Amino acid sequence: MRNPRLAIVLILAASGAAACGWPMRAAFLLEPRGQVVPIEGFEDVRAVDGYPSAAFQKSFDEVAEKAAERVARHDPAEGKPRVNMLVLSSGGVNGAFGAGILTEWTVRGDRPDFDIVTGVSVGALMAPFAYAGPAFDARVEGLFRRLDPSDLHHEKGVLASVMWDESLMDNRSLRQRIASGIDLPLVEAMAARHEAGARCYVGSTNLDMGEFVVWDLGAIATRRSEAAVELIRKVLTASASIPVVYPPVRFDHGDRGELHVDGAVMRSLFLPELLYDCHAAAAKAGIDWQDFDVTAYVIHNGSLRSRPDEVQRDTLGIATRTVTMMSYTMVADHVLHLFMLTRVWGANFRFLTMPDGLELDINSFTADDTERLYLLGQGMIREQEPWQDRPPGYVANDEIRALAVRGSSLGAGVVTPEGSGALARIEQELKALRAEVRELRERR
Repeated sequence: MRNPRLAIVLILAASGAAACGWPMRAAFLLEPRGQVVPIEGFEDVRAVDGYPSAAFQKSFDEVAEKAAERVARHDPAEGKPRVNMLVLSSGGVNGAFGAGILTEWTVRGDRPDFDIVTGVSVGALMAPFAYAGPAFDARVEGLFRRLDPSDLHHEKGVLASVMWDESLMDNRSLRQRIASGIDLPLVEAMAARHEAGARCYVGSTNLDMGEFVVWDLGAIATRRSEAAVELIRKVLTASASIPVVYPPVRFDHGDRGELHVDGAVMRSLFLPELLYDCHAAAAKAGIDWQDFDVTAYVIHNGSLRSRPDEVQRDTLGIATRTVTMMSYTMVADHVLHLFMLTRVWGANFRFLTMPDGLELDINSFTADDTERLYLLGQGMIREQEPWQDRPPGYVANDEIRALAVRGSSLGAGVVTPEGSGALARIEQELKALRAEVRELRERR
């Protein structure tokens, strides 16, 4: 979340740190990287993005087995079996936009059941409901429509927060809101989706390790217990805990612990990478992912370009504007990265984002503002062709925009270079790298 107060707070923190007198804490600093400390009763529910996980591989093997069953039941006359992924981005209060899309998408009548749902920050808060299905649309509307600041937080005071606390805001309202939406009936619905072969992943940032942690919410839900409800609430709070604005969430393991904050610190939106080998899982199940029609729907809860702003010639003004611009650049890079992944996988890319200049800031918004964003999302998904099939022109360069889209043995909607070998080389290098990683795993 873009927060202009961040630069001010960091400077105050630097000057006042010596006077804070914080009690010492002991963290888990794990080597080699990519490890996680097991959570008692939930040992198989999280992993570090970018590192292979035996638990996540086993889980995806189950996904492939369910997919093989679908293939066996599928009528070839209906075309390829479909796989639908939903990627929900960060964006703070701008999540009202994505909420409007989800609920109106149901009314539109062509919202699919999602096989994989991922979310970060406010996208993580929406992910369980999108995953569980349209039966929970009323909760989506109730939780994200007509929000005002008191629904999320209360200020503590800047000086006291910097000197004696760990955040500017008290987030009890946010935690209560999450608790009101996440209950045992929802968890039961999520567990049923997981057991049917769907997966729901959300991300948080381990502040001690500097790593993006992926949580398998469906795996947590399969415990079907109050402990599962509480852990999902805690994970969602962590994923949405904007650093400095909200306090980090502590995961304690005896006398040591972890501090987790907003997943958007490292990923504004994501699909898991290297946690599991989907090709190996498919081979084991006797299927080929190329025989599926795969679509990745990406909802970006924000704008991709910042509004123009008159920057004053002072240190805080320049620092604030610089941090803001860097955050937009990071989001654009993540969108482009996701687009390139879908090209390599032979998947269809479908993208929706807010028009430039409409984004709200967490410091200044009203219930009327979030209502307008909710209605904007509804209006955009009502369009006859609402989805873009590639990132906007100011994110994807002209070379990518000039690529022709055609069907091929790699799957419908694969991009083919015409007059440009650069992208083709990149794709081939990525494919070769994936093959090399699989070969190294097999040797082990």
